Amino acid sequence: MNSLLLSVFTAILFFFHRFLRSHSRPDRLREAFLATWLLDTVFALCGAVVSFTLYSYDLYSCLTFRSLSLAGVYLLSTALFLLLAPSGPSLLLKRRPSSGEEILSAEYRFQNALEFVRDFFLLLLFLMPLLFALSGHLDHNIPLLLKWQEDEIYGGFCFVAFLVLLPLSLRQSLFWLKSLRETPSRQELTLLGNYEAHIRYRGRNLRI
Repeated sequence: MNSLLLSVFTAILFFFHRFLRSHSRPDRLREAFLATWLLDTVFALCGAVVSFTLYSYDLYSCLTFRSLSLAGVYLLSTALFLLLAPSGPSLLLKRRPSSGEEILSAEYRFQNALEFVRDFFLLLLFLMPLLFALSGHLDHNIPLLLKWQEDEIYGGFCFVAFLVLLPLSLRQSLFWLKSLRETPSRQELTLLGNYEAHIRYRGRNLRI
């Protein structure tokens, strides 16, 4: 029953995402972006800590060459992700670079791509506890995947999923926090209007 709490928290997070997106005016979309990514950061950080400790992982037993190598690969991948993002290291600068208009358009496309990745992992985190709860009521002749123990699935996939979501959410939180400190340009207002129209039409199509 406790494993279903992950589905509950993920569903609540989905609800806040949809509520903030659908009830935000174009001049408040940046605040909505920041709020959703901050929620995702807290959710991913808490999920990573809980999934690491809940199933009796020993920190000292993880200090092996293989574990340290994986940690190094993860940190290197995170650094590479930050460098390859549209703003790159300039995210830490006070002012936007001279090519800020092109980078701004790329950032909004990057936002859409990261939202897709985030929603994909959140959907898996929502469905997996339900899948294992359902598997307990099925016949014993089920696939090997459904016979995994909870500590294997939550200590494995869920921990990795939270580690993937954490740098994405933290990076976007920093970007939108910096964006709020600057007055939006005419191009950014156009991009925000297009994004708001996309949300409105997508909601109308879903109702139809």
